[in-house]
Amino acid sequence: MTLIPDDHLHKICKLGQGSACCSYLGLMPDGMHCLKGTNLEAEINQRRSTGSIGAMGDNCPGLIIHSTIP
Repeated sequence: MTLIPDDHLHKICKLGQGSACCSYLGLMPDGMHCLKGTNLEAEINQRRSTGSIGAMGDNCPGLIIHSTIP
């Protein structure tokens, strides 16, 4: 998992922006991490498809997949 820098969290992940917020955010003791590309992605996708989560954004290719932040 990749720790997400604060500027990316608000600009790209849209943290705190309701349904526009990225679905793939995970809170860990050291901060928010990108869960895209991890073993949790399938569970998140299932929840997105049923609408059982409020954050519905899919806002970037995922920080775990790409070494540079878009």
